[in-house]
Amino acid sequence: MTKSPNLLPTIDFAVGIQRLPEVTFRTKNTTIPDISSSPVKQHTMFNPVNVGGDHVEFSPLDITFLVDEDMKNYISIFDWLTKLNFNKSSSQYSELQGSEFGLYSDINITILNSNKRPNMSFDFINCFPISLSSINLDISQESVEYAEVTATFSYDNFSMKKL
Repeated sequence: MTKSPNLLPTIDFAVGIQRLPEVTFRTKNTTIPDISSSPVKQHTMFNPVNVGGDHVEFSPLDITFLVDEDMKNYISIFDWLTKLNFNKSSSQYSELQGSEFGLYSDINITILNSNKRPNMSFDFINCFPISLSSINLDISQESVEYAEVTATFSYDNFSMKKL
């Protein structure tokens, strides 16, 4: 009889974004994105049949993190997003391109096993932010609530490996 594997805990993970160390240590949640493919109809002399598609599509990567009181982590993504999209001047794009990290950054998500040891690694290639959610400020809260935002990233591809 084979041993039944442990279940995957969803609370033990670490996110690493080289260009955004302020976000790395305050990550609240993230989701390994959907991956999908549309079948292609192959015509036969009888009825068409579905065969594997010609490409896969990846959903965007969402990372929710707590905002520090100086808003360094929020500002770092805000600046990256606006410079990537020429918000103020065309020189911003050149400045970003010539920076230490360039236009894109890889993102790594490591999932820990039930013994709190690295188990699986997901590597997202050539990521860049496509949205940054709002910050909710509300004085009517009964207790202290800490600000959190979600950054959404586009990327070229992702891979996973067992550690």
